[in-house]
Amino acid sequence: SLPAIVFTVVMRKPVRYWLREYKKKSAAINAQLAELINGLPLIKIFGLEKWSDESFTKSSQDMLETAYRLMNWNTFIRPIAAFLCSMPIVIILWWGGHLALDHQISIGLLVAFIRYAERYFRPIMQLSFELHLIQDALASSERVRKMLDETEESKSLGPNGSLQKTIEGAVVFDQVWMSYRPDQPVLKGINFSVPAGKSVGLVGKTGSGKSTTVHLIPQLYPLSQGQILID
Repeated sequence: SLPAIVFTVVMRKPVRYWLREYKKKSAAINAQLAELINGLPLIKIFGLEKWSDESFTKSSQDMLETAYRLMNWNTFIRPIAAFLCSMPIVIILWWGGHLALDHQISIGLLVAFIRYAERYFRPIMQLSFELHLIQDALASSERVRKMLDETEESKSLGPNGSLQKTIEGAVVFDQVWMSYRPDQPVLKGINFSVPAGKSVGLVGKTGSGKSTTVHLIPQLYPLSQGQILID
């Protein structure tokens, strides 16, 4: 039983690793598919059908290769675990058969001993067979725990320190700086105000920070410096 137990314990690491990789790529391809479906009008406008198809095909191929690797590990573990669990029974049958032929033990005692040995090794074999499901549950719990450990976003408070229940819509950008990467600011000291009920158009070249500016209002990205005031 010891070799089977050691084999099962050792094999849990590669199985969990490839399960993590598979879940990451599965989540990424789901997110990519949602983005492609939501952005379908823009894809058609800019003629990006070929680029979208190539990008999605590459992601699908990566996930498929990961699934193959995971399947290979599972197909390798099960027969080896079954062999290690069956070897003691084969030894008992061989040794006990010789004793039974020499009339040192009865056939009934040999059969009973084999049946008890099967019951002893059955949980170990079942554990090795279910190794994939156990590691799958552990990998999923890691992703859930990682999400729960994320720091909470800061809440926008009103002048008296409480959450604002109603919003008129006046927006003020006061010396707002923002960067996706350290020392590479996208917005540099942005200042403007929009009165409630008014509309303002942001015009500029692609990559100048128009979308980033809008996304800062609902706090989709954190500020580097400055503040954004609402009402």
